[in-house]
Parts: sequence; C-alpha cells; structure tokens
Amino acid sequence: MSPAQIERFIMNGARRGEFQLRVDYQSRSVVFDTDPFDSSQSLSSAAQLQASPSDLMRSQLSSLSICLSNAQRVACPDYVAEKQAQKATAIAKALQNMQEEHHVASARKLVIERRKEAIENAIARKERAEERERTIRMQREQELERQRMAEEKRQREADRLQKEREDIQRIEAKKLADSIKEKAGIEIDIKELEELDTTKLLELQVQQIEKEKQDMQTRLKAQWRKTDHTERAYRKCEQPLIADDYENQKKLDRKNHEDARKAQLAQTREKHEQDMEFKRRFMRMLGDFNAVRKDLDQGRSEALSNDRRRIREALVKAKEERIEEYRRLKAERDEAEAREREEREQREAEEERVRAAKAAELAKHRETMAAQRARDEELLKKRMERESELEKEREQRASVGKYVPPSRRAGGVVPPPARTGSASATPPSASGTQSPRPAESTLRPSAQSSNRYIPPSQRK
Repeated sequence: MSPAQIERFIMNGARRGEFQLRVDYQSRSVVFDTDPFDSSQSLSSAAQLQASPSDLMRSQLSSLSICLSNAQRVACPDYVAEKQAQKATAIAKALQNMQEEHHVASARKLVIERRKEAIENAIARKERAEERERTIRMQREQELERQRMAEEKRQREADRLQKEREDIQRIEAKKLADSIKEKAGIEIDIKELEELDTTKLLELQVQQIEKEKQDMQTRLKAQWRKTDHTERAYRKCEQPLIADDYENQKKLDRKNHEDARKAQLAQTREKHEQDMEFKRRFMRMLGDFNAVRKDLDQGRSEALSNDRRRIREALVKAKEERIEEYRRLKAERDEAEAREREEREQREAEEERVRAAKAAELAKHRETMAAQRARDEELLKKRMERESELEKEREQRASVGKYVPPSRRAGGVVPPPARTGSASATPPSASGTQSPRPAESTLRPSAQSSNRYIPPSQRK
C-alpha cells in the first residue's frame, strides 16, 4: 500500500471510532494512544474527530457531579429556591460587611506596609553596617598593605644603601691601595685587597705617613742647620758696614725733610695771595648783591603770603566739604540701617507666621493621624472579634451538623440536620451578634417528610 492509502485507512478508522492513534509526519510513524490518562499531544499529531479515552477519563468526575446535581433538582424541587435565597442572603451580607472589611483591609494594608518599611529599614541598616564593616576592613587591609609595602621599600632601600656602602668602601680601599702604592711603593695584591678592610689599609697608610714624616724631619733638620750656619756667616760679614749705612741714611732723611718744608711754604704763600685777590674782586660787587637779594626776599615774602592765604582758604573749603560729605554719608547709613531693620523685622514676622502655620498644620496632621490610627485599631479590634465569633460559630455548626451514617443511627431513620453553612447564615444585627436560624424541620414539615429518604426494606 502507498502512504496515501495508509493515511486514508487510518482516517476512516478514526472517524468510525474503531481505534485511537496519531500520525507523526515528522518521524513518519504511527503512534497508538494506549494510556487513557495520557494528555500529551504532539505538534504534528492528527486531528481527532471524537473524544479520546483520556478525555473521557478526565471528565468522568465532572460528568458524575452534573448527573448528581440534576438528580438532586428532580428529587428536591425546593433546592433551587433555597440556593437562590442563600445566594441573595450572602450578597446582602457581603454588601453590609463590605465597608467594614474595606476598613479592615486598609488597616491590614497599613500594618503590612509599616512592617515592610520596618523590614526594609532593618535591611538597609544591615546593609549600611555591612558596607561600613566592609569599608573598615578594606581600609585596614589597605593600611596593612601600605605598611608592608613601606617595610619592603625600607628594606630594599637599606639593602641598596648597604650595597652602595660596600661598593664605596671597596672603591675607597682600591684608591687607598693605589695611593699607598704610588707614595710608599707597597704592592698590594687584589685578593689581599678584598680581604683587607679600610681600617687595615688606613693603618698601613698611617705607618707610611709616619715613616715619610720622620724622613721629612730628618731632611728639615739638616737644611735648618745648613741655613743657620749660612746666616751666621752673613751677619758676621755685614756687622762692620751697619754704622756707615746708618750715617748715610740719616743725612739723606734730613735733606728730604728740608726740601719738603720749603715746597709746602711756597705753596701756602701762593694760595694766600690768590685768596686775597678773590676777596678784593668780590668786595666791589657786594652792594649790588645785597640790593638784589633784598628785592628777591621782598618778592618771595609776598608770594609766600599769597600762597599761605590761598592754602588756608583751600583748607577751610576742603574741611567744610569733608564735613558735608560725612553728614551725607551718615544720613545715608542711618537710612540704610533703618530700612534694613524694617526689612529684618518684616522677614522675622513672616518667618514667625510661616512657623506658626507649619506648627498648626503639623498638629492638625498629628491629630488626623491619631484619629485614623484609633479608627484603624477599632476596626482591627472589631475584625478580630468578628473572626473569633465566626470561628466559634463554625465550631458549633461543625459539632451540630456532623454526619451520622444510617447504620449507626438510633431509633430508625434520622432526619438530615438543618443546613448551617456560611451562605445560609442570617446577617448580623446592629449589636454585632447573630440571631439563631430556626430549624428547617419546623419551617417546612411537609417538605421534610416528603423528601425524607426511606430505605427499601421499610417502604410500604
């Protein structure tokens, strides 16, 4: 058979419901659905024309519930009316308690938000503390790292200085050895130079210097003895000539003194004659000089008087202008201070008014928050009391409406208990308590007797 004929055969069988399978075009295979609870569907599965066994198995409970509900409607005609009444009662109760529940929900939301804010603040404080500890730890680690690096740097610097000191000592020792070799002719081997330190080399140099000093003293002593003998011989030969040289030097000094005195007298006489000639010439113009000087003094005194008068007038004028300027500046300063004082008083009054308004607004806000908090606490208290009453009512209903099988009932058939569900509860009264609902057996005796279950063995 061809693939097309196989596919046509599978489609016809699935349409008639003879078998349940899927055609996988991707893997080119046929998959049989043998598991009734398998709900997986392949992406390339064939279209189903009727419900599969797995679909029927999954919907079995819902189908059974629908059938039982339909049977109950047929067996109990008042069931629909009772359900509608319960629904209407539940809606009325929900509408009545909606505002209270809204306030309780708002209070709970506020409490939750406060708790959330407290938790966030605690988390933030913890994070800040951790961040602060982390920062302190990092700073401590950085400080330790800096100390370690500083210690390493100091150690490296000490090693470098020690190495440089050793190099310098080696170079100095080499130079000292070269100097000793040049001066004393002492040959020092390089190996011995490495073994010798600067102190030993200095000792060798000191010994060489002492030796050279002794040699120098010996040579100087010999030279001094020779010079002394020579100087003694010179003085012995010069002694007869000293008296003649003294007489000649005395005659020469006297002659030089007389010549200098004669020259000084001649120069003084010539200067005196010139001064007298200048005096005679100046005496002839003394009268004219006095007359000119008198005229000049008179003119200068008048000019000086005029200048003094003018300066005095200018000083008085400047003084008056200075006083006027001082008075004007003082008036302006007083006016500015008065204006500034007035502005400061206005600003302080405005700040006091704003401060008072803010204080009043803050007090009003605090009163509002206190009233809101009191209302929230009252609503929360009522809500807790309501929940406690509902809990007690549920426990009471659970104890009253407990199911007893027919085989364990005493006195034959026991009528079913009255329905006391939350949907059938009456709305609470104004005082917050619920009025008990009468039993259904007293309200509808005919319905209870007609709809009561009777076992087949006791039927007439």
